[in-house]
Amino acid sequence: MSKGIKEACVAMVGWGISLFLLVPASKALGSFLPVYIFRGLALLMVGIILYIRKEPYVPKKLSVWTMITMVLIGICDFIAFLSYSWGVSGAYASIVAPISSAYTMVTMLFA
Repeated sequence: MSKGIKEACVAMVGWGISLFLLVPASKALGSFLPVYIFRGLALLMVGIILYIRKEPYVPKKLSVWTMITMVLIGICDFIAFLSYSWGVSGAYASIVAPISSAYTMVTMLFA
């Protein structure tokens, strides 16, 4: 297998499960709290995995622009999940999910 395929498959399955589980939580708790908890758990999992692998969390030397870009990516990611959660809390997930999955086209256009 090529390098990274195993990790990509795990990410794909995890992404699908997380979006599936976000729907009932958003309907029960509102749109903000489930996303906040989900992102906190994701950060905790990444930290645990990096600790187990003994890899550095952040490179020793980062430029200011790299740090600003990382913060903007995190903010945009949070807003995207919040928008999805807000959408599924008020409408059918079968309608919101395909529309929200078009975010990859935006990423490709910006790339």
